[in-house]
Amino acid sequence: MSLLIVFTTVGNEADARRLAEIALTQKLTACVHIDSIESLYEWQGAMVNEHEWRLAFKTDAAHCTMLQSVLAENHPYDIPAIYAISAEHVATPFAQWLGRTLCE
Repeated sequence: MSLLIVFTTVGNEADARRLAEIALTQKLTACVHIDSIESLYEWQGAMVNEHEWRLAFKTDAAHCTMLQSVLAENHPYDIPAIYAISAEHVATPFAQWLGRTLCE
């Protein structure tokens, strides 16, 4: 089982919790971390500095595509950053828990 971590950001805590709950309810993730962050980026020709909420969804390859689709469908941003990275050297007990949680 390969662990993938899917990331996205939103502008407020309520949207972060809403996306996390949708993914958890649909069994597309086993766990979601929500962090308060500061983001700097260019948008429509202007430099933006905003407070955002970063979500890290722990999932596997079998659920990743559906998770990304569900996030895109429910995301408040016009062009949301939704991407996955692969985790290496995952502790066996955690990987087993993740697999059981996603298959329940």
